[in-house]
Amino acid sequence: MVRHLPQALTARADRGESMNQQLFEQARELAAKTDFVIVATASDLGQPHIASAGGATFRDGGTIDIIEWFCPGTVQNLTVNKRLAAVVWDRAADVGFQLLGEVEGIEAYDVMDGYDPAAEPVPAMPQVQRRVVVRVTQVLRFAHGPHSDLTE
Repeated sequence: MVRHLPQALTARADRGESMNQQLFEQARELAAKTDFVIVATASDLGQPHIASAGGATFRDGGTIDIIEWFCPGTVQNLTVNKRLAAVVWDRAADVGFQLLGEVEGIEAYDVMDGYDPAAEPVPAMPQVQRRVVVRVTQVLRFAHGPHSDLTE
């Protein structure tokens, strides 16, 4: 049986409603206790891609920084499709948050010794550590177990 959700529940973000600041702060607290963030991107054709990062820094104003040696596929996706999802999750407690947002910038943060700009993105290993600055537009609860992905 297919149940259709009321449009009012599914279209909150499309109406420009602001992000839930309380959930953003809870996600900030959880991120300070965890050592990884899962990042989901998609190509311009919608091909999904998952990456892992060592964490996220939450800034005032609803912005997060994710710094990692992202593989070329992640960087390419973020240059053609600015939308991403990042998950902060405590697996043991099964408590987490999915942060949906849009990339405001990608900056070179660190470079491997011997960096050759002509070689990237050919090598399998990334040569540039990047900071991805994300303006969070929506925060959803995340868990392995049953949970709702509707905006609170």
